[in-house]
Amino acid sequence: MGIFLRHKESLAARIATKTPSTRDRYVDFLRAFSISAVVVGHWFSSVIVYGDSGVRTFNAVGVVPGMWVATWVFQVMPLFFFVGGFSNLVTIDSFRRRGESNSTFVRTRSVRLLKPTSVFLIIWIAILILVALVFAEGMELARALALVITPLW
Repeated sequence: MGIFLRHKESLAARIATKTPSTRDRYVDFLRAFSISAVVVGHWFSSVIVYGDSGVRTFNAVGVVPGMWVATWVFQVMPLFFFVGGFSNLVTIDSFRRRGESNSTFVRTRSVRLLKPTSVFLIIWIAILILVALVFAEGMELARALALVITPLW
């Protein structure tokens, strides 16, 4: 176990040395935390049930009594948008210092976002098609897809 921890520490140390000293690591943490919280929160509120009438999908917030309270207590969206806006401002400033245009920023950012989003969609659409083929009767494919891809909004 000690070897494992030392390996983890050395990996973290290597990553830390490659990170520019000008980078705000706390903002990076808040960004990763808020994005993870949004995705996990949406996935945990998506419920897919297989029963006598087939596969049904619904959102737990509308079904579980009091669940709406949790959406207020665990509100992470203001942090998500604030940190995302701050990160984009830092990046735009960096582009401008290098003399690059706003359209270059938009194009670069779009490509960077569309690559993982495309992989995400391809995998989940394939899974849902497979599930629809196996459980064809009663499958609400469109509703299931909507629940799965909710974090992409």
